[in-house]
Amino acid sequence: MTKIRHFLTGTLFFMALTLACAEKESTERVVVEPRIYDGLLEIVSEPRMEDPCMPGMVFSLSLCEDSNLIIVQDGHFIRWHSNNTAVDRFAVEIGDSLSLNGICEEIVDLNNKKHLTLKLQ
Repeated sequence: MTKIRHFLTGTLFFMALTLACAEKESTERVVVEPRIYDGLLEIVSEPRMEDPCMPGMVFSLSLCEDSNLIIVQDGHFIRWHSNNTAVDRFAVEIGDSLSLNGICEEIVDLNNKKHLTLKLQ
């Protein structure tokens, strides 16, 4: 019963996030006013936005089990490297709780996979 409740809670949260995160335009982008998103700092595979694509990992904000916002700053994903100075500069580690201010947008990669991004303000 607990697993079902957790699944339903996560599903409802994701649906609420998707709805709160957006008015969809014909370009399949999501646009809203800036707001604060709370979550855990994680790394995920970089979406394939260019051809050829160099595989890599990027920072994301995990809002719940099934929802990540890929962090974008100045129009670029923030790439993760084992010697990444961005983590040192902000004194955070993977798994830390963060509150980030930004705009949530939906992008579609070259494989037609949708991703939610968080454009930092």
